[in-house]
Amino acid sequence: MLNNIQRTAKSLSNYLEPVIGLIAPDYRTSGIKTRIIGIREEGAGMFTLTLKPSSLASFSYQPGQHIPIQIEINGRVYQRTFSISSAWRQWKKSSTIEISIKRAPQGLVTNWIPNNLKKGHIVRIGEAQGSFVLSPKQRRQTNAFVACGSGLTPILSILESLSDAQLSSQHLLYSVSHEPEAPFKNRLQTLANKGLNLLILESSSQGRIKNDTLEAWLSEIQIESAYACGPSGLSQHIHDLFIERSQRLGHATPKF
Repeated sequence: MLNNIQRTAKSLSNYLEPVIGLIAPDYRTSGIKTRIIGIREEGAGMFTLTLKPSSLASFSYQPGQHIPIQIEINGRVYQRTFSISSAWRQWKKSSTIEISIKRAPQGLVTNWIPNNLKKGHIVRIGEAQGSFVLSPKQRRQTNAFVACGSGLTPILSILESLSDAQLSSQHLLYSVSHEPEAPFKNRLQTLANKGLNLLILESSSQGRIKNDTLEAWLSEIQIESAYACGPSGLSQHIHDLFIERSQRLGHATPKF
């Protein structure tokens, strides 16, 4: 009961923080001071922040999770949440993490960050959250991942954190508008070289993900679990496609 109350209180606090920041500009939330180690462009309107928390004992995460980050703009504190896009081994080796952010056309925070934050600046982050993670058992399964746009970031963290043996039974379909502009292409190619079954779909020329797309990508491989991350409606669309595929091939329906 106490744990449930604590989780409810924390969720309410996370929800109210941006509102409080607007009402009381001098309000400063708690959080872990984190230094910006680097900023780089990824292409397709995305950029990556490399961050190093100052209090290492206060921070930990699982690949696939996201973190809230607090940004002060003109005296007001804004909080946004972004997925961690780096591998677990990077955290263990250098105590740094990365978040990869896509600029929204009218996004105040996502456009302000790359134009104003520099290497050495301090921001505050909160604890890692989210259940989009793989258990030790799931890492050994045959999994299919479908990502669109910035939905790749948590999946990239998950895949890069797997061993080569585990990676050989993983499958990734990444849908982007224009393949030449796709972010993370070098990292994806490295994963493919290690055994990942990778298909990059150019939506501008090939259209929406269809049954034929799954056949070209997976052939008749039986998938135990399927994961989708991207714009609204993607998860339901992929869910429906996999159910049709399972019925057509006589496979058990994958877990979603």
